[in-house]
Amino acid sequence: MNLDFDLQEIGWLLAGDFGKYIDTAVLPYRQTQACAMLSALCGHPFKGTQDERTTVMSSVQSCFCKALATMQSTSDNKPKPKILKEILLASEQFSLFAHQSEQPPDLSELMSSLTNVRKWNKAKQLEGILTGALNAADNVKKNKKKRKMGKKQQKHQQMSGRQ
Repeated sequence: MNLDFDLQEIGWLLAGDFGKYIDTAVLPYRQTQACAMLSALCGHPFKGTQDERTTVMSSVQSCFCKALATMQSTSDNKPKPKILKEILLASEQFSLFAHQSEQPPDLSELMSSLTNVRKWNKAKQLEGILTGALNAADNVKKNKKKRKMGKKQQKHQQMSGRQ
């Protein structure tokens, strides 16, 4: 899906609504479209204050966690693989977007939800996507330390690792 957000400010205002649709939409089509729109939006820079960014990040993260918990507790215990795949891809894009921030949010809630998905997910074709989402969320924690180092220190660390 090719979504071109010419008015990204409006798109970011709708990010919370996209997150809510991931969990509350009745039709699977609307859930997958909300995931696709949120993924596309995470590819664009956020043009707001740090407080607004923090608010959007926490709301979207809680929506992902709630949607994953809802999928786990479905009555027939067979979540639809297409919706789960789209949620995992969107959460990966969200984690990568969060990583770009100067002060990335704490994604431990998302990490625990994704770890729970790994426990109950039986679809082997989603294992690679789930691993990608977990790595993207975990990458935020690892890169906090790298940001504190200067560029010369990072380069020296990379050079010493190669020898």
